[in-house]
Order: sequence, then structure tokens, then C-alpha cells
Amino acid sequence: MIKRDTYIDKLKKFIGKPQVKIITGIRRSGKSTVLRLLMDELTQGGVKQNHIIYLNFESFANSHLTHANNLYEDVKGRISGTEKYYLLFDEVQEVENWERAINSFLVDFNTDIYLTGSNSHLLSSELSTFLAGRYVEIPIFTLSFSEFLDFKRSYSEVGPNQIALFVEYLRKGGFPVIHTQSYDEETANQVVRDIYDSVILRDSVQRHKIRDIELLNRVIQYAFDNIGNTFSGKNVADYFNLNNVLEFVARAQNARKSVTLEITA
Repeated sequence: MIKRDTYIDKLKKFIGKPQVKIITGIRRSGKSTVLRLLMDELTQGGVKQNHIIYLNFESFANSHLTHANNLYEDVKGRISGTEKYYLLFDEVQEVENWERAINSFLVDFNTDIYLTGSNSHLLSSELSTFLAGRYVEIPIFTLSFSEFLDFKRSYSEVGPNQIALFVEYLRKGGFPVIHTQSYDEETANQVVRDIYDSVILRDSVQRHKIRDIELLNRVIQYAFDNIGNTFSGKNVADYFNLNNVLEFVARAQNARKSVTLEITA
């Protein structure tokens, strides 16, 4: 694992503090890796291994724990005495009624709790409902250019041409999975496209029960094309109305050409 000091340093400030630390971020941004890096940090800081309870709820091995009651009973059986235990739960949104279990761990035991979950499931508004006043959110983003250079150094030589490296960073993007190995641009684009489809189709569409996926993609494309610009819902509507007019004119012109060709023939 390649250390991401920016986020580890943020988490270190809250080690031992009473708030639940919630690591959020887009899919494949590196949340799980940051959680495992934190586990290493705790061990190096003198925390006993048997006082760290790490569970990844995307693993089939933990499928029996994906309900709050089962999770509570399992963790309860691992805790003894009054010493502090560190609970590290990866993809906690997979646990039904997870917030009830987390609140119980805070009340019943001496615990320091760290959770990860995707933005699509752990929105700030929901966290305020689930853990009112008891949590701190630490968002994880894709790689910065500095982190990109760190990743690149881990598997290849980094030349002196910083401009070329920055262009590569812009072209391939900052998802860590792309920069753990030497992917060409076409392969990197495919990986990013698959992540995009997963975020849109699995998260946004299912969560909000969106029916017109094509329109959603067009709205997102408009937002991508206007990064850095201020725009409103009216701007988007006007843009689509203009496009509809242009498409209608183009179809009419094509139909006219087709009729003209038939008459000429």
C-alpha cells in the first residue's frame, strides 16, 4: 500500500477522541486503503493487535454480520475489560441498521470507531440523523498531482519533465487504481468509464429511482463541459431546448435532402 499522508495526518488528530470518524468518498477513491493504513498506524503507535477489530462488510466472510444485531453480538464477544478497543468497519452501509449498532458501541463500551462508506449512502444529511453530534466526516478524494507523483515513483522512474507528467495526470485522472501500475491511456480511460458507470447506474439511478438515464447522462455531460463556470437549472434547460431545436432542424434538412434525391432519381 502506498501511504497517503494527507489523510492519515487528519485521522491521527482524532485518534482516541470520542467522535465517530467517518471516511467518505467516491467509489475507488482509496477509502479502504486509508482505513488499512490507519490500522498500521495504530499498531505502530502501540495499540495491541487484539484491541483492533477490523471488518470489511463487502467480504463474504462477514456476510453473517450484515445486520445490526449480529454485528453487535459479534463485537461484544471480542471485547473484554474496560480497555479501549478500536473498531474499523469498511463499507459499513452494507450493514442493515448499522447506525443502531454504532450508537450502542459508543454507549456500552470504551471504543474508538472508524467507518468507511460511499458518498451515495452516507450523505451528510443522513449522518446528522444517524449520529447527531457524534461524528466527524473525513472525505477522501482522488489523487492530487503530488500524490500521483508518489504513486508513479512506486512502480516506475519519474523523469524530470514535470509538464509531461502533469499532462499524463490530466489525461488519465486521479483514481488510485490507475496509478498503481503502468496503464496506457486507452486502458485508463476504460477503467474510469467503468467507475463512472458504476457510480451513475448503481448509485445515483438506483438510489433516486431515475428513469430517464439518457437525460441524466446529458445533464452530467453538460456539467463536465462547464467545469469552473457558474450555471443554473435554467441554463441547463435552455441548453437542451436549443439542442432540441437544432436536432429538429438537422432532421428536417436530412429529410429534405432524402426527398430531393428520390425525386432526382
